[in-house]
Amino acid sequence: MNSPNPNTVQLMIPCRPEYVSVARLTTSGVASRAGFSYDGVEDLRLAVGEACASAVERALKDNIQGAAIHISWVWESGRLVIDVLEPITRPESALPGQDGNGTEKDYNRVLMELLVDSVEIFNRESGGTCIRLVKSLERS
Repeated sequence: MNSPNPNTVQLMIPCRPEYVSVARLTTSGVASRAGFSYDGVEDLRLAVGEACASAVERALKDNIQGAAIHISWVWESGRLVIDVLEPITRPESALPGQDGNGTEKDYNRVLMELLVDSVEIFNRESGGTCIRLVKSLERS
């Protein structure tokens, strides 16, 4: 096993709605510790909640039982990079945050884009989908 990065926090939760609050609470703690303002902490907390809700919705839709969501928070160069790893590999047409027809963004993606600096959704080679959220620390 590689030595842990001292700027990384990792969490694995069951892919079930009742555990999304654990991810939001952890995000609040990590973002607060990183120095984000109250509004920045809330933006990150809500964005992670939406990413986890998206993972749960897809698992329920595909009737996937016993799956987990893996979340990592990495503090690097004045920004927080959060990866929410869904257990489901999304169809290519849905990756840019579009519906199955490839035309409209989904509600979760729109909210995430309003709350953080960037949102990237991509399939991982090892399976599953990663929702990457990035927010820079505000400077006063």
